[in-house]
Amino acid sequence: MIYNNLIINEYTFKKLASFYNKNHLPNAFIFYGNEGIGKEAHAIEFFALLNCKNKNIDKSCGGCNSCNKIKKLQHELLNLIVPLPKSKQIGKKDHALNALTEKQQSELIYQYLEKGKNPYYKIALDKANTIIINSIKDIKNSSSLSVPDGSIKLHLILDADKLCYPRQESANALLKILEEPKKNNLFILVTSDINKIIETILSRCVPIFFNDINHAKIEEKILKKINDPIKTKIISKICAGNIRKTEELIKSFDTKMIILNNLIDAIKNNDINKWILEFKRKDKNYICEYLNLLTFFFRDLEFVKHLNKNNICFSEFIDFYIEYNKQNSRIKWNDCIKSINDAENYLFRNGHPHLVTSSLFIEIQNTIKNKKNNMFKLNEWVA
Repeated sequence: MIYNNLIINEYTFKKLASFYNKNHLPNAFIFYGNEGIGKEAHAIEFFALLNCKNKNIDKSCGGCNSCNKIKKLQHELLNLIVPLPKSKQIGKKDHALNALTEKQQSELIYQYLEKGKNPYYKIALDKANTIIINSIKDIKNSSSLSVPDGSIKLHLILDADKLCYPRQESANALLKILEEPKKNNLFILVTSDINKIIETILSRCVPIFFNDINHAKIEEKILKKINDPIKTKIISKICAGNIRKTEELIKSFDTKMIILNNLIDAIKNNDINKWILEFKRKDKNYICEYLNLLTFFFRDLEFVKHLNKNNICFSEFIDFYIEYNKQNSRIKWNDCIKSINDAENYLFRNGHPHLVTSSLFIEIQNTIKNKKNNMFKLNEWVA
Protein backbone atom coordinates (compact mmCIF):
# COMPACT_ATOMS: atom_id res chain seq x y z
CA MET A 1 0.00 0.00 0.00
CA ILE A 2 1.07 3.60 -0.57
CA TYR A 3 -0.21 5.05 2.72
CA ASN A 4 0.47 3.40 6.08
CA ASN A 5 -1.72 5.97 7.84
CA LEU A 6 -4.94 5.62 5.83
CA ILE A 7 -8.02 4.07 7.42
CA ILE A 8 -8.88 1.94 4.43
CA ASN A 9 -12.48 1.32 3.48
CA GLU A 10 -12.06 -2.42 2.93
CA TYR A 11 -15.45 -3.05 1.30
CA THR A 12 -15.13 -0.15 -1.13
CA PHE A 13 -11.52 -0.87 -2.04
CA LYS A 14 -12.22 -4.55 -2.73
CA LYS A 15 -15.12 -3.44 -4.91
CA LEU A 16 -12.73 -1.22 -6.88
CA ALA A 17 -10.14 -3.99 -7.18
CA SER A 18 -12.80 -6.37 -8.50
CA PHE A 19 -13.46 -4.08 -11.48
CA TYR A 20 -9.81 -4.44 -12.44
CA ASN A 21 -9.39 -8.11 -11.60
CA LYS A 22 -12.46 -9.04 -13.64
CA ASN A 23 -11.24 -6.88 -16.53
CA HIS A 24 -14.34 -4.66 -16.23
CA LEU A 25 -12.60 -1.36 -15.56
CA PRO A 26 -14.92 1.52 -16.60
CA ASN A 27 -13.71 4.75 -18.16
CA ALA A 28 -14.68 6.92 -15.22
CA PHE A 29 -15.61 6.76 -11.54
CA ILE A 30 -16.97 9.43 -9.25
CA PHE A 31 -15.97 9.05 -5.59
CA TYR A 32 -18.35 10.88 -3.26
CA GLY A 33 -19.01 11.13 0.46
CA ASN A 34 -18.34 13.49 3.34
CA GLU A 35 -15.28 15.69 3.62
CA GLY A 36 -12.04 14.41 5.14
CA ILE A 37 -12.63 10.64 4.96
CA GLY A 38 -9.86 9.75 2.51
CA LYS A 39 -11.62 9.60 -0.87
CA GLU A 40 -8.63 11.09 -2.74
CA ALA A 41 -6.23 8.70 -0.99
CA HIS A 42 -8.33 5.70 -2.01
CA ALA A 43 -8.10 6.90 -5.62
CA ILE A 44 -4.31 7.12 -5.29
CA GLU A 45 -4.18 3.65 -3.74
CA PHE A 46 -6.29 2.29 -6.59
CA PHE A 47 -3.98 3.91 -9.15
CA ALA A 48 -1.03 2.29 -7.38
CA LEU A 49 -2.72 -1.12 -7.61
CA LEU A 50 -3.37 -0.65 -11.33
CA ASN A 51 0.30 0.07 -12.08
CA CYS A 52 2.19 -1.86 -9.39
CA LYS A 53 4.85 -4.28 -10.67
CA ASN A 54 4.48 -6.64 -7.68
CA LYS A 55 0.79 -6.37 -6.84
CA ASN A 56 -1.31 -9.10 -5.30
CA ILE A 57 -5.02 -9.45 -5.98
CA ASP A 58 -6.23 -6.31 -4.20
CA LYS A 59 -3.31 -4.12 -3.12
CA SER A 60 -0.05 -2.66 -4.36
CA CYS A 61 3.34 -3.66 -2.96
CA GLY A 62 4.26 -0.11 -1.90
CA GLY A 63 7.93 -0.64 -2.76
CA CYS A 64 8.38 -1.01 -6.52
CA ASN A 65 9.55 1.83 -8.76
CA SER A 66 5.97 2.72 -9.71
CA CYS A 67 4.76 2.78 -6.09
CA ASN A 68 7.71 4.89 -4.94
CA LYS A 69 6.93 7.54 -7.56
CA ILE A 70 3.28 7.57 -6.53
CA LYS A 71 4.29 8.20 -2.91
CA LYS A 72 5.62 11.58 -4.08
CA LEU A 73 2.68 12.12 -6.46
CA GLN A 74 5.25 12.33 -9.25
CA HIS A 75 4.24 9.37 -11.41
CA GLU A 76 4.29 10.08 -15.15
CA LEU A 77 0.87 8.41 -15.57
CA LEU A 78 -0.81 10.42 -12.81
CA ASN A 79 -2.50 13.60 -14.02
CA LEU A 80 -3.73 15.49 -10.97
CA ILE A 81 -6.32 18.21 -11.57
CA VAL A 82 -7.20 20.68 -8.79
CA PRO A 83 -9.00 24.03 -8.61
CA LEU A 84 -6.59 26.85 -9.45
CA PRO A 85 -6.67 30.62 -9.00
CA LYS A 86 -6.25 32.58 -12.20
CA SER A 87 -3.52 34.93 -11.02
CA LYS A 88 -2.25 35.71 -14.53
CA GLN A 89 -3.92 36.10 -17.90
CA ILE A 90 -3.15 33.12 -20.14
CA GLY A 91 -4.06 32.07 -23.65
CA LYS A 92 -6.51 29.31 -24.54
CA LYS A 93 -3.68 26.94 -25.47
CA ASP A 94 -1.47 27.64 -22.45
CA HIS A 95 -0.85 25.02 -19.77
CA ALA A 96 -3.06 25.60 -16.72
CA LEU A 97 -0.09 26.08 -14.41
CA ASN A 98 0.86 29.20 -16.40
CA ALA A 99 -2.05 30.89 -14.64
CA LEU A 100 -0.10 30.69 -11.37
CA THR A 101 2.69 32.87 -10.07
CA GLU A 102 6.04 31.23 -9.32
CA LYS A 103 5.21 31.36 -5.63
CA GLN A 104 1.88 29.61 -6.21
CA GLN A 105 3.55 26.94 -8.35
CA SER A 106 6.05 26.27 -5.56
CA GLU A 107 3.22 26.10 -3.04
CA LEU A 108 1.35 23.61 -5.21
CA ILE A 109 4.43 21.37 -5.48
CA TYR A 110 4.81 21.51 -1.70
CA GLN A 111 1.15 20.55 -1.23
CA TYR A 112 1.52 17.61 -3.62
CA LEU A 113 4.41 16.32 -1.52
CA GLU A 114 2.36 16.76 1.66
CA LYS A 115 -0.53 14.87 0.10
CA GLY A 116 1.89 12.05 -0.72
CA LYS A 117 2.69 11.76 2.99
CA ASN A 118 -0.70 12.45 4.52
CA PRO A 119 -3.80 10.85 2.94
CA TYR A 120 -6.08 13.40 4.60
CA TYR A 121 -4.13 16.51 3.57
CA LYS A 122 -6.24 18.98 1.61
CA ILE A 123 -4.66 20.41 -1.55
CA ALA A 124 -6.03 23.95 -1.69
CA LEU A 125 -4.50 27.13 -3.04
CA ASP A 126 -5.87 30.49 -1.89
CA LYS A 127 -8.66 31.87 -4.09
CA ALA A 128 -8.86 28.62 -6.08
CA ASN A 129 -12.60 28.62 -6.62
CA THR A 130 -12.91 26.74 -9.90
CA ILE A 131 -11.29 24.13 -12.15
CA ILE A 132 -10.19 26.29 -15.06
CA ILE A 133 -10.82 25.38 -18.70
CA ASN A 134 -7.08 25.14 -19.40
CA SER A 135 -6.86 22.21 -16.96
CA ILE A 136 -9.40 20.31 -19.06
CA LYS A 137 -7.48 21.12 -22.24
CA ASP A 138 -4.39 19.72 -20.49
CA ILE A 139 -6.36 16.50 -19.87
CA LYS A 140 -7.22 16.29 -23.56
CA ASN A 141 -3.57 16.70 -24.54
CA SER A 142 -2.38 14.24 -21.89
CA SER A 143 -4.94 11.57 -22.80
CA SER A 144 -3.86 11.66 -26.44
CA LEU A 145 -0.37 10.38 -25.49
CA SER A 146 0.29 6.66 -25.67
CA VAL A 147 0.17 4.56 -22.49
CA PRO A 148 2.44 1.49 -22.14
CA ASP A 149 0.68 -1.87 -22.38
CA GLY A 150 -0.40 -3.16 -18.99
CA SER A 151 -0.46 0.35 -17.50
CA ILE A 152 -3.28 2.81 -16.77
CA LYS A 153 -3.10 6.59 -16.87
CA LEU A 154 -5.21 8.24 -14.17
CA HIS A 155 -6.77 11.67 -14.52
CA LEU A 156 -7.65 12.44 -10.88
CA ILE A 157 -9.94 15.46 -10.51
CA LEU A 158 -10.19 16.77 -6.94
CA ASP A 159 -13.09 18.97 -5.82
CA ALA A 160 -14.85 17.93 -9.02
CA ASP A 161 -17.94 19.97 -8.10
CA LYS A 162 -15.84 23.02 -9.00
CA LEU A 163 -15.97 21.89 -12.62
CA CYS A 164 -19.52 23.18 -12.63
CA TYR A 165 -19.40 26.36 -10.55
CA PRO A 166 -19.57 29.24 -11.02
CA ARG A 167 -19.73 28.30 -14.74
CA GLN A 168 -20.09 24.98 -16.55
CA GLU A 169 -17.47 25.65 -19.23
CA SER A 170 -14.97 23.16 -17.76
CA ALA A 171 -17.65 20.53 -17.13
CA ASN A 172 -18.85 20.74 -20.72
CA ALA A 173 -15.29 20.39 -22.03
CA LEU A 174 -14.68 17.35 -19.81
CA LEU A 175 -17.95 15.80 -20.99
CA LYS A 176 -16.68 15.73 -24.57
CA ILE A 177 -13.57 13.84 -23.42
CA LEU A 178 -15.62 11.34 -21.40
CA GLU A 179 -17.85 10.69 -24.42
CA GLU A 180 -14.87 9.45 -26.44
CA PRO A 181 -12.33 8.17 -23.89
CA LYS A 182 -8.87 7.07 -24.99
CA LYS A 183 -7.62 3.56 -24.35
CA ASN A 184 -5.96 2.90 -20.97
CA ASN A 185 -7.09 6.26 -19.59
CA LEU A 186 -9.10 6.27 -16.38
CA PHE A 187 -10.93 9.23 -14.85
CA ILE A 188 -11.73 9.52 -11.15
CA LEU A 189 -13.71 12.55 -10.04
CA VAL A 190 -13.72 13.20 -6.29
CA THR A 191 -16.31 15.37 -4.57
CA SER A 192 -17.94 16.03 -1.22
CA ASP A 193 -20.92 17.67 -2.94
CA ILE A 194 -22.17 15.36 -5.68
CA ASN A 195 -25.37 17.41 -6.06
CA LYS A 196 -23.31 20.11 -7.81
CA ILE A 197 -22.10 17.75 -10.54
CA ILE A 198 -24.15 18.10 -13.72
CA GLU A 199 -26.26 15.10 -14.69
CA THR A 200 -24.50 14.52 -18.00
CA ILE A 201 -21.17 14.06 -16.20
CA LEU A 202 -22.74 11.78 -13.59
CA SER A 203 -24.27 9.58 -16.26
CA ARG A 204 -20.82 8.76 -17.63
CA CYS A 205 -19.26 7.83 -14.27
CA VAL A 206 -19.61 4.77 -12.07
CA PRO A 207 -20.58 6.16 -8.63
CA ILE A 208 -18.61 4.94 -5.60
CA PHE A 209 -20.03 6.10 -2.28
CA PHE A 210 -17.72 6.33 0.75
CA ASN A 211 -19.33 5.75 4.13
CA ASP A 212 -18.17 7.73 7.13
CA ILE A 213 -15.29 6.14 8.99
CA ASN A 214 -16.16 3.85 11.89
CA HIS A 215 -16.27 5.92 15.10
CA ALA A 216 -14.16 3.40 17.06
CA LYS A 217 -11.41 3.54 14.42
CA ILE A 218 -11.32 7.33 14.66
CA GLU A 219 -10.99 7.24 18.45
CA GLU A 220 -8.24 4.64 18.15
CA LYS A 221 -6.36 6.90 15.72
CA ILE A 222 -6.71 9.94 18.01
CA LEU A 223 -5.63 8.02 21.14
CA LYS A 224 -2.38 7.07 19.45
CA LYS A 225 -1.56 10.76 19.12
CA ILE A 226 -2.73 12.31 22.39
CA ASN A 227 -3.37 9.43 24.84
CA ASP A 228 -6.19 11.33 26.53
CA PRO A 229 -9.57 9.53 26.56
CA ILE A 230 -11.60 12.64 27.47
CA LYS A 231 -10.09 14.82 24.75
CA THR A 232 -10.38 11.92 22.33
CA LYS A 233 -14.14 11.61 22.83
CA ILE A 234 -14.64 15.37 22.44
CA ILE A 235 -12.55 15.58 19.27
CA SER A 236 -14.19 12.55 17.67
CA LYS A 237 -17.68 13.94 18.31
CA ILE A 238 -16.86 17.42 17.05
CA CYS A 239 -15.19 16.16 13.88
CA ALA A 240 -17.93 13.63 13.06
CA GLY A 241 -15.79 11.35 10.93
CA ASN A 242 -13.69 14.04 9.23
CA ILE A 243 -10.10 12.85 9.77
CA ARG A 244 -8.66 16.01 8.25
CA LYS A 245 -10.58 18.12 10.74
CA THR A 246 -9.56 15.70 13.50
CA GLU A 247 -5.87 16.18 12.77
CA GLU A 248 -6.26 19.96 12.81
CA LEU A 249 -8.18 19.93 16.10
CA ILE A 250 -5.62 17.67 17.82
CA LYS A 251 -2.99 20.38 17.24
CA SER A 252 -5.14 23.29 18.40
CA PHE A 253 -7.48 21.68 20.93
CA ASP A 254 -6.37 23.54 24.08
CA THR A 255 -6.44 26.96 22.39
CA LYS A 256 -9.86 26.33 20.89
CA MET A 257 -11.30 25.21 24.23
CA ILE A 258 -10.05 28.40 25.92
CA ILE A 259 -11.79 30.54 23.30
CA LEU A 260 -14.94 28.43 23.48
CA ASN A 261 -15.00 28.85 27.26
CA ASN A 262 -14.70 32.62 26.82
CA LEU A 263 -17.68 32.63 24.46
CA ILE A 264 -19.73 30.52 26.85
CA ASP A 265 -18.83 32.86 29.73
CA ALA A 266 -19.94 35.82 27.61
CA ILE A 267 -23.30 34.12 27.02
CA LYS A 268 -23.75 33.15 30.70
CA ASN A 269 -22.90 36.65 31.92
CA ASN A 270 -24.60 38.56 29.10
CA ASP A 271 -21.25 40.20 28.31
CA ILE A 272 -21.45 41.34 24.70
CA ASN A 273 -18.08 43.11 24.89
CA LYS A 274 -16.31 39.86 25.73
CA TRP A 275 -18.20 38.15 22.90
CA ILE A 276 -17.25 40.83 20.36
CA LEU A 277 -13.61 40.74 21.46
CA GLU A 278 -13.31 37.04 20.59
CA PHE A 279 -14.56 37.67 17.04
CA LYS A 280 -12.94 41.04 16.43
CA ARG A 281 -11.17 41.28 13.05
CA LYS A 282 -11.67 37.55 12.35
CA ASP A 283 -12.63 36.11 8.98
CA LYS A 284 -15.82 34.15 8.35
CA ASN A 285 -14.08 30.74 8.42
CA TYR A 286 -12.68 31.44 11.89
CA ILE A 287 -16.04 32.69 13.14
CA CYS A 288 -17.96 29.72 11.72
CA GLU A 289 -15.51 27.31 13.31
CA TYR A 290 -16.35 28.61 16.78
CA LEU A 291 -20.03 28.94 16.04
CA ASN A 292 -19.95 25.26 15.14
CA LEU A 293 -18.36 24.47 18.52
CA LEU A 294 -21.11 26.47 20.21
CA THR A 295 -23.75 24.30 18.56
CA PHE A 296 -22.31 21.33 20.47
CA PHE A 297 -22.61 23.31 23.71
CA PHE A 298 -26.30 24.07 23.10
CA ARG A 299 -26.94 20.55 21.84
CA ASP A 300 -25.50 19.26 25.13
CA LEU A 301 -27.88 21.50 27.05
CA GLU A 302 -30.79 20.08 25.04
CA PHE A 303 -29.63 16.51 25.69
CA VAL A 304 -29.35 17.06 29.45
CA LYS A 305 -32.70 18.81 29.51
CA HIS A 306 -34.23 15.57 28.22
CA LEU A 307 -32.12 13.42 30.58
CA ASN A 308 -29.89 12.14 27.78
CA LYS A 309 -26.44 12.51 29.35
CA ASN A 310 -24.70 9.77 27.39
CA ASN A 311 -24.51 11.68 24.11
CA ILE A 312 -23.10 14.98 25.36
CA CYS A 313 -19.87 16.27 23.88
CA PHE A 314 -18.38 18.37 26.70
CA SER A 315 -18.70 16.11 29.72
CA GLU A 316 -16.75 18.52 31.93
CA PHE A 317 -19.75 20.90 31.78
CA ILE A 318 -22.26 18.32 33.06
CA ASP A 319 -22.83 19.98 36.45
CA PHE A 320 -23.32 23.35 34.78
CA TYR A 321 -25.72 21.84 32.22
CA ILE A 322 -27.88 20.35 34.99
CA GLU A 323 -28.00 23.56 37.06
CA TYR A 324 -28.50 25.84 34.05
CA ASN A 325 -31.44 23.75 32.86
CA LYS A 326 -33.00 23.97 36.33
CA GLN A 327 -32.76 27.76 36.15
CA ASN A 328 -33.99 27.93 32.56
CA SER A 329 -36.41 25.05 32.18
CA ARG A 330 -38.54 26.75 29.51
CA ILE A 331 -35.73 27.56 27.11
CA LYS A 332 -35.69 25.76 23.78
CA TRP A 333 -31.96 25.31 23.23
CA ASN A 334 -32.61 24.17 19.67
CA ASP A 335 -33.68 27.75 18.94
CA CYS A 336 -30.15 28.86 19.79
CA ILE A 337 -28.75 26.22 17.42
CA LYS A 338 -31.05 27.44 14.66
CA SER A 339 -29.89 31.03 15.24
CA ILE A 340 -26.26 29.90 14.95
CA ASN A 341 -26.97 28.01 11.73
CA ASP A 342 -28.72 31.05 10.28
CA ALA A 343 -25.75 33.24 11.24
CA GLU A 344 -23.34 30.88 9.46
CA ASN A 345 -25.48 31.00 6.33
CA TYR A 346 -25.55 34.80 6.40
CA LEU A 347 -21.77 34.95 6.79
CA PHE A 348 -21.27 32.83 3.70
CA ARG A 349 -23.67 35.11 1.85
CA ASN A 350 -21.30 38.00 2.56
CA GLY A 351 -22.87 39.08 5.80
CA HIS A 352 -20.83 41.66 7.72
CA PRO A 353 -19.01 39.68 10.47
CA HIS A 354 -19.49 42.29 13.20
CA LEU A 355 -23.20 42.72 12.47
CA VAL A 356 -23.81 38.99 12.21
CA THR A 357 -22.00 38.05 15.43
CA SER A 358 -23.44 40.95 17.41
CA SER A 359 -26.96 40.18 16.23
CA LEU A 360 -26.47 36.50 17.02
CA PHE A 361 -25.49 37.35 20.59
CA ILE A 362 -28.67 39.42 21.00
CA GLU A 363 -30.72 36.59 19.50
CA ILE A 364 -29.24 34.05 21.93
CA GLN A 365 -29.83 36.34 24.92
CA ASN A 366 -33.43 36.91 23.87
CA THR A 367 -33.95 33.15 23.61
CA ILE A 368 -32.46 32.64 27.08
CA LYS A 369 -34.63 35.42 28.51
CA ASN A 370 -37.62 33.98 26.61
CA LYS A 371 -38.20 37.29 24.88
CA LYS A 372 -39.45 37.87 21.36
CA ASN A 373 -36.46 37.91 19.04
CA ASN A 374 -35.40 41.25 17.64
CA MET A 375 -32.67 40.59 15.13
CA PHE A 376 -31.47 42.78 12.29
CA LYS A 377 -33.33 42.27 9.07
CA LEU A 378 -31.62 40.00 6.56
CA ASN A 379 -30.72 42.87 4.25
CA GLU A 380 -28.83 44.46 7.15
CA TRP A 381 -26.92 41.23 7.78
CA VAL A 382 -25.81 40.67 4.20
CA ALA A 383 -23.49 43.11 2.49
